[in-house]
Amino acid sequence: LKRAAHLADLGAVKEAAFLYDRIEGPQDQSMFGAVQAALLRSDYRSSLPIAAEIHALSDPPLWSAVLGAYSHLLLGENDAAYQVLLDHDPDVGTVVRLVGGVGVVDHAAFIAAIALARMGRKDEAADIWKRALAATEAETEEEGWGLHMARGIIHANLGDAAKAFAE
Repeated sequence: LKRAAHLADLGAVKEAAFLYDRIEGPQDQSMFGAVQAALLRSDYRSSLPIAAEIHALSDPPLWSAVLGAYSHLLLGENDAAYQVLLDHDPDVGTVVRLVGGVGVVDHAAFIAAIALARMGRKDEAADIWKRALAATEAETEEEGWGLHMARGIIHANLGDAAKAFAE
C-alpha cells in the first residue's frame, strides 16, 4: 500500500495502479487497492461498485464511504456523493475530525463541503470549511505539511487565495 501511494504521489500513476491491483491480504485491503487503481486510471464508474461492496461489509471502514463519495464527486454526482457520506455518518460535516498520521482534516468533511457547495448549499459548505479551519488551528500535537495543505485547501474554498498560497 505504501509503495503504491508513494508512486502515485510522485506521479507514477501507471506503476501505482499496477501495484494497487496486486495488493494481497484481507479482503477490504485488496478491494481498497482495486478502488485506488480504478481512481488512478480515471475509471470512476468502475470504482463505485467496489467501494459499495466494501461499504456493505459488516462494520465498514470510513474510507469505504469516502472512496465511494469521492468517485461520485468526480463523476459530478454531488447529491449521491453527499448521500453516501450521510448514510455512513449522519454527522458528516457537523463534526470535523483530525486524522492521525500526517494530521490532515477528515476527508469526509472535505468531500461533504465540496458536494454541498456544488449543490448550491454554499452557506452549509462554508460552515464546514470554517469548522475545519478552527480544528486545524487548534491542532498542536501534529504540525506539518498535512495541516498546511489542509489549511490551504480550506482558505481556497473560503475564497482567500492569499492565505491559501501562504499555507
